[in-house]
Parts: sequence; structure tokens; C-alpha cells
Amino acid sequence: MAGKKFYYYRTLHKLRKFIQPRVPIKLGYKTIIVPTDNVEESITLYHWQLTWKTETIRKLLPLKVGDFIDIGANIGQTLFDFLAVQHQCQYIGFEPNLRCVNLLQKILHHNQLNNCTIVPIGLSNSNNILTLYLNYGLPIDSAATTISNLRPGRNFEAHFIPCYCFDDIRETLGIQAISLVKIDVEGAELAVLEGMRNSLIEFKPLVICEVLYADSQANLEDYSQYVKDLMTLLIDIKYSVFRICKPNDAGNLEKIARISSFPVKFWTEQNANECDYLFVPEDEIDKIAHSGIACEIVSL
Repeated sequence: MAGKKFYYYRTLHKLRKFIQPRVPIKLGYKTIIVPTDNVEESITLYHWQLTWKTETIRKLLPLKVGDFIDIGANIGQTLFDFLAVQHQCQYIGFEPNLRCVNLLQKILHHNQLNNCTIVPIGLSNSNNILTLYLNYGLPIDSAATTISNLRPGRNFEAHFIPCYCFDDIRETLGIQAISLVKIDVEGAELAVLEGMRNSLIEFKPLVICEVLYADSQANLEDYSQYVKDLMTLLIDIKYSVFRICKPNDAGNLEKIARISSFPVKFWTEQNANECDYLFVPEDEIDKIAHSGIACEIVSL
């Protein structure tokens, strides 16, 4: 009897890869299969579409030789942007949420995406164990953060995650050049950039980065100091900051406009599309003109 039971379990295990629900996602001319039976994951990825971010990645990747680094990969939204533009460079995604990592690994394996790698860690300015805060009931929460007071007064699930300085692990990962970096880390941008300072100076990649406005319950003075520190770091490593301007529906890229300081205001649904930026090495600003992106440059 025990032998039959073992046989049934082994057979079911082998059949799982054939009976697991698979969601096809159309990425321009390419179709990706997402092997998942989770409704939240399926809905989130099924509604992926070409946006300003896809267009920006498509125009920026050819400007420099090197890998595409995706910091805050979540469940593959930016991975899909990368796949949609059909660039042949290496994609390296960092994601500390193991639920998200599990899905990402399945996507890579099922679709034989051999030029894509997922590293299951967070990035910061020290090699340490940090806490990842997720909204209750959202195991793949795209708003998860390591900043405990980013959204005061809310209840979160807390998970310990390993975090490293990018500079300390870059050689181990075999990264020899960087073309483009995307950062979406919900308030931890400064720590991530501090941890990859040497790599930014050496490789001078372009950086797409979300810098959210302050939460409605947060201290605006603390937020003001944070974005000042962020701008100080960027100036110190000789990067200029451009706001990515989009129409209200955020579907298309309109232009980028140079700024000298980050706006200090509370986040609302109305201004949510104003929080994306492009960090450009000062001596490579001219390259943007060759990307096809409308660029508003004002002498600062």
C-alpha cells in the first residue's frame, strides 16, 4: 500500500508541470507564458501593457553597452518591458520577496530566458538583514518597503530579508559593464544608490528611478531632508536629474525635463505620475539627444 501511495505522489509530481495553469502574455511581437495558479499574480501580469517605461527602456538601452539592472523586480513588470523591446543584453533583476522570486524563476525557466537572471536579495548601503514591510493580504505587494515609517499608521506584515551593497557583490555576479539601471524600492533609493556608488562612478549607467512624494501621514520636513540628501549624492557623483514627463494616463513618454531639486509635496492619486526620474551622468547628457527622447535642458 505504501508503495502504491509513493507511486501516485511521484506521478502527480511529474504531471504538475503539464496541468499547472499557464497565462499567455503578449509582449509586442513576443508571447510569454506565466505558469501560475494564483489569481492575483495572473491578473497583475495579464494586464501588463506597453507604457512610457517600455518606450524609455527601448530608447535608452542602445546608448551604452552593458547589462540591464532591475532593482525591485517584483513579479516581472519591468522584466516584461525588457523582453518587449527585444534587446540582447543581459537582464539581472534583484528581488528580496521570495514569493515574487518563485514566480520570476518559473517565468525564466518555462520560457527559457537564458539571458535573464534573478538575484533573491535586496540592495542597500550595508550588508545586513533588514525588514521588508508588506501590506496585509498582499504577498506580492509592489509597494513593499524596507522603510518602517514610509507610510505611518498602517498595519504591515514584516519579513526579514538579506540585503547587500551592490558594489560588494558586483564581481561575484560577473557584472562587467552596466547600460541601464531601473530602481523602484519605495523610499529606499538613497540607500541603494549609496551601496552602488562606485559602480555608478565607474560605469556611468543611465538610471530610471521612482522617487515617491511623501505619504499623507508622513512628516514633510523629514521627507524634504531625504530628497535633499538624495540630490546631494547625485550631484556629488556628477549625475544630473531629469523628471520623466508623461500625459495624465501615463501611457506614453512626453519628454524629460532637467530639475535642480526634488519637489516636496504629499502623494495623491492626481500627482502619482510625477514621481519618475532619469539620472544621467553629466558628461553623457548629449547622448540623450540621440535617443529620440525630447529633452528639456535648462542651465542650472
